[in-house]
Order: sequence, then structure tokens, then C-alpha cells
Amino acid sequence: MPGRPPQPVVRGTAPRAGGTNRLPIRWHLRRVLTIFTFTGNSLPGRRGNQVHNKFSVAGLAAAICMSLVGVVAARADVVISDRGVFEVIVDTTSLMGHPSAPFFIEFQLNDGLGTGDTNNTALLSDFAFGGGSPVGTAMLTGGASGDLGSHVVIADDQFFNEFIQEFVPGNRLSFHVELSTAIDPGPQPDQFSFAILDCSLVEIPTLGPADALVVADIDADNPVVRSFAGDASRLTACAGEPLPLTAPRIPGAPEPGMACLIALGLATAALFRRKADLSQPG
Repeated sequence: MPGRPPQPVVRGTAPRAGGTNRLPIRWHLRRVLTIFTFTGNSLPGRRGNQVHNKFSVAGLAAAICMSLVGVVAARADVVISDRGVFEVIVDTTSLMGHPSAPFFIEFQLNDGLGTGDTNNTALLSDFAFGGGSPVGTAMLTGGASGDLGSHVVIADDQFFNEFIQEFVPGNRLSFHVELSTAIDPGPQPDQFSFAILDCSLVEIPTLGPADALVVADIDADNPVVRSFAGDASRLTACAGEPLPLTAPRIPGAPEPGMACLIALGLATAALFRRKADLSQPG
């Protein structure tokens, strides 16, 4: 097993000892979807308007569908209605046989106040590896304890609290998360995050803040959980090769197929409504 780097990567706001600040980037890479509206006066003649409108709506539906698929594939946000209890499901097929192995699962629960007030805890359980398995013993920092073979508990009794353990990836990784939701009085909330590390114990590149795959700021009774896809445009630190990962699925976030169905349904309704308007005399 490779040695642990002297300076752990902190996905928080306080400076690392001897290092630089790593600020959480909220609303990172937010996709702005611009929808153009088409008027019936853009082409002369009713027949022309019908054809124009038909293909405009079809094109609009396709554009919306592709945009929504891109949004969901790259990022998914879901408000947890069960007070910090949620599931995480990751397609890890792309990790199997990748030269950046061995891989490590990493969890952090960092204290927003920086004082280690121990007012929040993360309980992680029901680990399933889709044909893979946990390996060895865990590396623990601060209030972290447990292992992937049973359950993991992390308390924010220091600013930086981290759990790392090697695993052999199968086709899917899933686990259950229970976060307490005590809200810190300061501007920076406690934060839970999940990442996958490569053989150099550096995060696989993602579109998330500090290369996290899942981030939850504990700033409400029902916190928002954000998931981020891998960034295939960047290379892993270990093997120097890209490693595409889809955004982890948090049940409750929209699925790409459902996004397409909604977009196509709205576009179809608009098309029939437009046809009805054109059929009216005058």
C-alpha cells in the first residue's frame, strides 16, 4: 500500500498546515439552460408557420433533452427530506482494470467553526461493492472510526476528520448515509464529502469542489446533497490517464431518461397547442 501523503487534501475552508486554503466552490459549473421561444410570425404563410413550428418544437425538445441529460450526468442536487438520511450509488465499472488502481474510498466530515465542537456525526453503513470488496485496514484522522466491512462513524471533533480505506471496485458501489443536522452559528457550515482516491492517494478528478463526488453542507434540517461527475478532461495523478465517472446517483434526484420524457412531453403538448391555434379561422 502506498505511503500516506504528508498533507491531506482538505475539502473545507480553513488553511491546511503549511498549505493553502481550499474553499468549497458552491454552485460550481452551474449549467444555464437558455430556451428560445418561437413565434408564429417568423415565416410567411400558415403552412410555413406550421412546418417551422413543428421542427422548432422538435429541435427545442431535443435541445432540452440533451441539456438535461448533460446536467444530470455531470451533477445532481437533491434536497434530503429525511433529515440527513440518504443513499449513494456510484457506477464504478470504469475503475475496473484501470491503471490508476488501487483505489481508496474517502469520507470527510469537517467542522465549519474549526473548533471541533463535535455537534455532528456521519454514520455510513450497508456498503455494497458490486462484486468488489474492501481491502486492508482503514486510515483514520480525527473523529473517524470503523471500516468498510461493517460501518463507518465520523464525528467533527476536529476541524479535519477523515476516513480512507482501499477497495477493489466492482460494477457498482453503494452505501447508506445518516447525517446529524446540528447547524453551526458561523457562516461556514459543517460539511460532509465523499471522494475516490487513486493509487497516489489523490482524488480522482471530478467537476466537484476539490474533486469531491458528493458534498453535503449541513446548513439546514434537510440539507442539499450535491453529486458531481468525473472530469475526463483531466488526468489522474497516479497513472496520468483520464477516468470518466458519471455523477453518483442520490435516489430522489432526476434520472436522465425521466428528464428526456418530461422535455418531450412538454414539447409535444406545445406542438398540439400550436396546431390548434393555427386551425382557428382568422
